[in-house]
Amino acid sequence: MDMGDNSVSGDVTYSADGNTFEARVNSANSNVVDRVKYSRSGAGWSFKPTFHLGDKSVDLEASADYSDDTNVNVKVAGGASTLKVNHQLDADTSVKVVTNGADINSMNVEVTRVLDGDNSVKPKFDMASKHLTVAWVRKLDAGRTLTMNVDPDNSMGFDFEGAEDEDWKASVNAPWGNFKDADVSVGRKFNF
Repeated sequence: MDMGDNSVSGDVTYSADGNTFEARVNSANSNVVDRVKYSRSGAGWSFKPTFHLGDKSVDLEASADYSDDTNVNVKVAGGASTLKVNHQLDADTSVKVVTNGADINSMNVEVTRVLDGDNSVKPKFDMASKHLTVAWVRKLDAGRTLTMNVDPDNSMGFDFEGAEDEDWKASVNAPWGNFKDADVSVGRKFNF
Protein backbone atom coordinates (compact mmCIF):
# COMPACT_ATOMS: atom_id res chain seq x y z
CA MET A 1 0.00 0.00 0.00
CA ASP A 2 1.40 3.40 -0.98
CA MET A 3 0.02 6.24 1.11
CA GLY A 4 1.53 8.88 -1.19
CA ASP A 5 -0.72 8.13 -4.16
CA ASN A 6 -3.39 6.10 -2.32
CA SER A 7 -2.65 2.95 -4.30
CA VAL A 8 -2.61 -0.73 -3.54
CA SER A 9 -0.41 -3.22 -5.38
CA GLY A 10 0.42 -6.88 -5.02
CA ASP A 11 -0.34 -10.37 -6.27
CA VAL A 12 -3.70 -12.14 -6.28
CA THR A 13 -3.59 -15.92 -6.70
CA TYR A 14 -6.39 -18.36 -7.52
CA SER A 15 -5.90 -22.14 -7.77
CA ALA A 16 -8.35 -24.86 -8.78
CA ASP A 17 -8.11 -28.32 -10.35
CA GLY A 18 -4.35 -28.08 -10.99
CA ASN A 19 -4.60 -24.65 -12.61
CA THR A 20 -3.10 -21.56 -10.96
CA PHE A 21 -3.74 -17.96 -11.99
CA GLU A 22 -1.67 -15.15 -10.50
CA ALA A 23 -2.52 -11.52 -11.26
CA ARG A 24 -0.16 -8.65 -10.46
CA VAL A 25 -2.43 -5.71 -9.63
CA ASN A 26 -1.63 -2.03 -9.12
CA SER A 27 -4.49 0.41 -8.55
CA ALA A 28 -2.22 3.32 -9.61
CA ASN A 29 -2.04 2.00 -13.21
CA SER A 30 -4.75 2.65 -15.76
CA ASN A 31 -5.07 -1.10 -16.49
CA VAL A 32 -5.14 -2.03 -12.76
CA VAL A 33 -3.89 -5.52 -13.74
CA ASP A 34 -0.23 -5.45 -14.89
CA ARG A 35 0.11 -9.12 -15.77
CA VAL A 36 -1.61 -12.49 -15.49
CA LYS A 37 0.42 -15.66 -15.07
CA TYR A 38 -1.11 -19.08 -15.68
CA SER A 39 0.58 -22.29 -14.60
CA ARG A 40 -0.24 -25.94 -14.84
CA SER A 41 1.98 -28.91 -14.15
CA GLY A 42 1.83 -32.66 -14.09
CA ALA A 43 4.16 -35.60 -13.61
CA GLY A 44 7.43 -34.40 -15.18
CA TRP A 45 6.11 -31.32 -17.02
CA SER A 46 4.97 -27.74 -16.48
CA PHE A 47 3.59 -24.93 -18.66
CA LYS A 48 3.64 -21.26 -17.56
CA PRO A 49 2.56 -18.48 -19.96
CA THR A 50 2.50 -14.89 -18.67
CA PHE A 51 0.34 -12.20 -20.30
CA HIS A 52 1.55 -8.59 -19.87
CA LEU A 53 -1.45 -6.31 -20.34
CA GLY A 54 0.47 -3.03 -20.59
CA ASP A 55 2.47 -3.87 -23.71
CA LYS A 56 0.22 -6.77 -24.82
CA SER A 57 3.08 -9.28 -24.84
CA VAL A 58 3.32 -12.92 -23.81
CA ASP A 59 6.17 -14.77 -22.11
CA LEU A 60 6.23 -18.55 -22.34
CA GLU A 61 7.96 -21.14 -20.18
CA ALA A 62 7.71 -24.90 -20.54
CA SER A 63 9.57 -27.68 -18.78
CA ALA A 64 9.57 -31.42 -19.36
CA ASP A 65 11.50 -34.45 -18.19
CA TYR A 66 13.24 -36.02 -21.17
CA SER A 67 14.14 -39.02 -19.01
CA ASP A 68 14.45 -39.84 -15.32
CA ASP A 69 17.86 -38.11 -15.33
CA THR A 70 17.28 -35.21 -17.77
CA ASN A 71 15.02 -32.15 -17.66
CA VAL A 72 14.64 -29.59 -20.47
CA ASN A 73 13.33 -26.06 -19.82
CA VAL A 74 12.55 -23.51 -22.55
CA LYS A 75 11.74 -19.87 -21.82
CA VAL A 76 10.85 -17.09 -24.26
CA ALA A 77 10.49 -13.62 -22.70
CA GLY A 78 10.87 -10.08 -24.02
CA GLY A 79 12.21 -11.24 -27.38
CA ALA A 80 14.95 -13.38 -25.79
CA SER A 81 15.04 -17.13 -25.35
CA THR A 82 16.75 -19.47 -22.92
CA LEU A 83 17.23 -23.23 -23.06
CA LYS A 84 18.29 -25.12 -19.92
CA VAL A 85 19.17 -28.79 -19.80
CA ASN A 86 19.76 -30.43 -16.41
CA HIS A 87 21.26 -33.91 -16.42
CA GLN A 88 22.06 -36.10 -13.40
CA LEU A 89 25.22 -38.11 -14.19
CA ASP A 90 25.17 -40.08 -10.94
CA ALA A 91 23.97 -39.65 -7.35
CA ASP A 92 26.65 -37.00 -6.63
CA THR A 93 27.21 -35.26 -9.98
CA SER A 94 24.91 -33.18 -12.17
CA VAL A 95 25.48 -31.02 -15.25
CA LYS A 96 23.49 -27.93 -16.22
CA VAL A 97 23.80 -26.40 -19.69
CA VAL A 98 22.20 -23.01 -20.38
CA THR A 99 22.07 -21.24 -23.74
CA ASN A 100 20.69 -17.78 -24.44
CA GLY A 101 19.23 -17.50 -27.91
CA ALA A 102 20.40 -19.60 -30.82
CA ASP A 103 24.10 -18.72 -30.46
CA ILE A 104 26.03 -21.76 -29.20
CA ASN A 105 28.75 -19.39 -27.95
CA SER A 106 26.32 -18.04 -25.36
CA MET A 107 26.39 -21.39 -23.55
CA ASN A 108 27.20 -21.78 -19.86
CA VAL A 109 28.10 -25.19 -18.45
CA GLU A 110 27.91 -25.82 -14.71
CA VAL A 111 28.85 -29.05 -12.95
CA THR A 112 27.71 -29.72 -9.39
CA ARG A 113 29.66 -32.32 -7.44
CA VAL A 114 28.59 -33.35 -3.94
CA LEU A 115 31.73 -34.01 -1.89
CA ASP A 116 29.96 -35.17 1.27
CA GLY A 117 26.70 -34.53 3.13
CA ASP A 118 27.60 -30.89 3.84
CA ASN A 119 29.88 -29.75 1.00
CA SER A 120 29.61 -29.41 -2.77
CA VAL A 121 31.54 -27.60 -5.50
CA LYS A 122 30.15 -25.94 -8.61
CA PRO A 123 32.59 -25.00 -11.36
CA LYS A 124 30.95 -22.95 -14.14
CA PHE A 125 32.36 -22.21 -17.59
CA ASP A 126 31.09 -19.39 -19.83
CA MET A 127 31.76 -20.27 -23.49
CA ALA A 128 31.47 -16.68 -24.77
CA SER A 129 34.11 -15.22 -22.47
CA LYS A 130 36.09 -18.46 -21.92
CA HIS A 131 35.73 -17.66 -18.23
CA LEU A 132 35.69 -20.15 -15.34
CA THR A 133 34.19 -19.47 -11.90
CA VAL A 134 33.86 -21.80 -8.92
CA ALA A 135 31.43 -21.90 -6.01
CA TRP A 136 31.84 -23.94 -2.85
CA VAL A 137 28.58 -24.55 -0.98
CA ARG A 138 28.57 -25.52 2.71
CA LYS A 139 25.34 -26.62 4.42
CA LEU A 140 24.93 -25.16 7.90
CA ASP A 141 22.52 -25.90 10.75
CA ALA A 142 18.77 -25.28 10.33
CA GLY A 143 18.90 -25.54 6.53
CA ARG A 144 21.11 -22.49 6.04
CA THR A 145 23.92 -22.39 3.47
CA LEU A 146 27.18 -20.52 3.07
CA THR A 147 28.55 -20.18 -0.47
CA MET A 148 32.05 -18.97 -1.37
CA ASN A 149 32.21 -17.66 -4.96
CA VAL A 150 35.60 -17.37 -6.63
CA ASP A 151 36.02 -15.52 -9.91
CA PRO A 152 39.79 -15.81 -10.52
CA ASP A 153 39.94 -12.75 -12.78
CA ASN A 154 37.66 -10.43 -10.84
CA SER A 155 36.42 -11.08 -7.33
CA MET A 156 35.75 -13.28 -4.34
CA GLY A 157 32.58 -13.34 -2.29
CA PHE A 158 30.43 -15.06 0.31
CA ASP A 159 26.66 -15.56 0.34
CA PHE A 160 24.72 -16.63 3.42
CA GLU A 161 21.15 -17.81 2.88
CA GLY A 162 18.51 -19.05 5.25
CA ALA A 163 16.34 -22.09 4.71
CA GLU A 164 13.23 -20.05 3.94
CA ASP A 165 12.43 -16.86 2.02
CA GLU A 166 11.65 -15.01 5.25
CA ASP A 167 15.07 -15.86 6.74
CA TRP A 168 18.02 -13.48 6.74
CA LYS A 169 20.36 -13.25 3.74
CA ALA A 170 23.79 -11.66 3.57
CA SER A 171 26.31 -11.17 0.79
CA VAL A 172 29.89 -9.89 0.68
CA ASN A 173 31.68 -9.43 -2.65
CA ALA A 174 35.11 -7.85 -3.08
CA PRO A 175 37.43 -7.32 -6.04
CA TRP A 176 40.75 -9.16 -5.91
CA GLY A 177 43.46 -7.07 -4.29
CA ASN A 178 41.05 -4.33 -3.19
CA PHE A 179 39.03 -5.75 -0.32
CA LYS A 180 38.31 -2.31 1.13
CA ASP A 181 35.88 -1.76 -1.79
CA ALA A 182 33.74 -4.75 -0.81
CA ASP A 183 30.00 -4.69 -1.49
CA VAL A 184 28.03 -5.83 1.55
CA SER A 185 24.30 -6.45 1.61
CA VAL A 186 22.05 -7.81 4.33
CA GLY A 187 18.34 -8.34 3.99
CA ARG A 188 15.24 -10.19 4.98
CA LYS A 189 11.95 -10.64 3.15
CA PHE A 190 8.81 -9.87 5.11
CA ASN A 191 5.26 -10.92 4.29
CA PHE A 192 2.35 -8.89 5.62
